[in-house]
Amino acid sequence: MANISNDSFAMSDSKRRWQLLSTAIRTKKYRSLNDTKDNKINDKFGADFAIESFGFIVYSRSCSEKEWIKCEWNNEIAAKEKLSLEIKLVPNHFQILDLSGFDNSGNVRIWHSEEVLGYLVANSFLREKLKNKVICELGAGMSGLASLIIANLNLHHKLYITDGNQRCVENIKEIVRYNHRNMDSGETFVRKLRWDTMDDYQDLSQQIDIIIAADCLFDSSSHCHLVNVIDCLLKYCVEAQAFILAPMRNQKLNEFISKCSANVNLSIQLNESYDSTVYKTYEKLRQIDSNRYRFESCYPCLLIINRKVVDFN
Repeated sequence: MANISNDSFAMSDSKRRWQLLSTAIRTKKYRSLNDTKDNKINDKFGADFAIESFGFIVYSRSCSEKEWIKCEWNNEIAAKEKLSLEIKLVPNHFQILDLSGFDNSGNVRIWHSEEVLGYLVANSFLREKLKNKVICELGAGMSGLASLIIANLNLHHKLYITDGNQRCVENIKEIVRYNHRNMDSGETFVRKLRWDTMDDYQDLSQQIDIIIAADCLFDSSSHCHLVNVIDCLLKYCVEAQAFILAPMRNQKLNEFISKCSANVNLSIQLNESYDSTVYKTYEKLRQIDSNRYRFESCYPCLLIINRKVVDFN
């Protein structure tokens, strides 16, 4: 049972994302889920509303509450086992403070990278790495989708789901409470963690085996803070790793790689071909709509960050 603590071409892609954020502020709400003719939110390879989907998960309206969305694996391309999860969209009110500061765009929607990360933790080499580990998701956004999938996998983990925005934290706590019957015997904690505030995470110093994050590199000004958090949280052992999924997006990914490479305690590698199913699924989408699914702005690349450990023996 879960425990909850209190605690140019490229430029056009960037403009598209900021336009989405500003639209959320101007309209102050998304279309109601009741605007759909049936319960299905996404078709096979696309999503509507506040979700960008590669089709690994089928999202549909919950029968109980209109703000709640049922998540199930698309068994044609994802896990054969059952996924029992419902997530809740953040209430339809946005203020400038909700979207400013470090990258708070996770308040607005679930991006492709988060769904792919959820797929990877259940279907790839990552799953085995997570067993019996202390895990932390940074920048979990409004749903903490990947973390909640981990909590469904019976990995006997200790899991911290974190975000820097209090409204997202409260929303994830509500989601955890709602789904607690489907969560395994591991421990799950939800807490506020701002990357630029050491008091938010100092108690977790060298306590984390595996860090995960998705599409959290959009704001270049947060890169140094994120590197510092990763350096602080990872255990001092060679097995400690961070896995970040994010698109190239106007060189933002390369900027972060440079910042991380400058840290003497960490090593980083970029992998674009980390999972054949992810790439094949992306290619199908790109062939259907090459403008919407541009590699630069859409395809999640995998960053693997390792702790450098000095052996004095």
